Amino acid sequence: FSRVTPWNYNEMNKAIVKDENRMTFAVDLSIWICEGLISTAMSENHAEPALHLVFTRTMRLLNMGIKLVAVTEGKRRVRGNPGERDSFKKRRTGTAFWKACHACESMLRILGVPVVRAKAEGEALCALLNQRDIVDGVISNDGDCLLFGAKVVYTRFSLDNLDKSLVIRYDVSELRGC
Repeated sequence: FSRVTPWNYNEMNKAIVKDENRMTFAVDLSIWICEGLISTAMSENHAEPALHLVFTRTMRLLNMGIKLVAVTEGKRRVRGNPGERDSFKKRRTGTAFWKACHACESMLRILGVPVVRAKAEGEALCALLNQRDIVDGVISNDGDCLLFGAKVVYTRFSLDNLDKSLVIRYDVSELRGC
């Protein structure tokens, strides 16, 4: 096969994949962190639910031969009046979300996964990375990635959905042809 995808897992395990054939995805890390923090089951079974969720998903994708770029939120954008520039305000950093975000960033860096902080919205940076062909697609459950101009977005991402081939892939070039 010419290109390895995360959805041909069995074939990939049998093949020797050269680095240039490895796909790279931008991950909207905020979505994964929020999923971990709001999950009652995760909170009951793990001291750091967001860290556990990010770790298990990251390791599965890395073990499948997929390269990742984790994208985190930046400052809060405040829209200016028409004709004025937008301003950026520092976000509150003492929340459970930001504590989990910093822990996940540290862990990902230790694992060798690049972590980049967006100027504002993480979805916008994910889309830009995809537009410029730095990554092959974006993993996010937030449709804003498409609105910001991503070419390929994978949604409904979870390990269970990955195992059951229920992850949905949206390719803008195919959507426009409809």
